Amino acid sequence: MTQMNQVRQYKTAPVIDMNRSRRAKQRKNHYKKAMLIFTAIILGIILATVLSHSMSSAKNAHNSYKYYTSVEILPGDSLWSVADQYMTNDYHDKNSYINEVMEINHMTDTALRVGDSITVPYYSEVQK
Repeated sequence: MTQMNQVRQYKTAPVIDMNRSRRAKQRKNHYKKAMLIFTAIILGIILATVLSHSMSSAKNAHNSYKYYTSVEILPGDSLWSVADQYMTNDYHDKNSYINEVMEINHMTDTALRVGDSITVPYYSEVQK
């Protein structure tokens, strides 16, 4: 009987090793599939984010054209009141607009004289 037990053990041992090997391969394949799916989902999310951002940017983008006009200074006018009238959202702030007006008109200070004319920039979406 001991011989029979030895034979049975000998015959069943390779089968157990084959099952372990097969299960290990299956786990490895499942892991590969899971990682592939995970990667595809992450790439899909990234792609969707980039596309939605670019589409929203395209909707918000507008063509604006820069023009210049001459403004006659009236009593009570200042560079700030002129900026209130002509400045658009294309400028970061009122000071940057006023600095550009001063540069265009070669001004060294913000004083304006009634009756003078200054050149001011403005933006329009209409091409003239």
